[in-house]
Amino acid sequence: MERAALSVSDLTVSYRHKPVLWSIHFEIPQHCLCCIVGPNGAGKSTLLKACLDLVPSVSGEVRFFGEQLNAVRHKVAYVPQREEVDWDFPVSVLEVVLMGRRARLPFYRPVSKADRVLAEESLDKVGMLPFAERQIQQLSGGQQQRVFLARALCQGGDLFLLDEPFAGVDATSEGALVELFQLLVAQGKTVICVHHDLNTAPVYFNWAVLLNLRLIASGPIENTLTEETIKSTYGGQLAVLTQVFERLRKEQLGSQQDRS
Repeated sequence: MERAALSVSDLTVSYRHKPVLWSIHFEIPQHCLCCIVGPNGAGKSTLLKACLDLVPSVSGEVRFFGEQLNAVRHKVAYVPQREEVDWDFPVSVLEVVLMGRRARLPFYRPVSKADRVLAEESLDKVGMLPFAERQIQQLSGGQQQRVFLARALCQGGDLFLLDEPFAGVDATSEGALVELFQLLVAQGKTVICVHHDLNTAPVYFNWAVLLNLRLIASGPIENTLTEETIKSTYGGQLAVLTQVFERLRKEQLGSQQDRS
């Protein structure tokens, strides 16, 4: 059997003795486009960081393709939230993207012409090649987000972990990013995104992890994004529930009309 792209077992994380994630257990298969959803403070970003050893865990085990992170680190690309990056660092867009090659190069080897070509191709995929020589701090928030995605593409690998990749991105750019994610999955990659918009989740993704300190549900999105699991995840946030159910109802009606 094919090993899961990401396997999490009994993962518990706490900050100053306060639990942030409690006994999380799930598997995400390869070749899927997965969203991690939940209310603010649910532990979504912490989950990604704990999996990548960026924050310490109290207990649990995380495997990537059946291996520990150190054995397959070159296969795993991570895009953090914009707020976690020092955008004042004096570096060009192309130099940021070339950093993605460092995961595959010995520390003593300079980047090659082939690495530079790959970096330019990655920038082109996210529509940022014309900005290659611009300083990173001169870009808009959405442009900066796309540059870091290009860095992940340049790194290569088989699993992409993205923390709210659509934050600060306009609707046109968001649609282009979704198409890129779908293309990556079609090429055999796995894409996992922390996502905040339940209305677009069933449109963009085919797998979901619902989280609120504990795991609520994990699996194919048509089985996990249900009225029961959303209520369990979001509690009394009725405005969110109403929007999602109305969206799902319209999609179901549209599907029934198409079949008739």
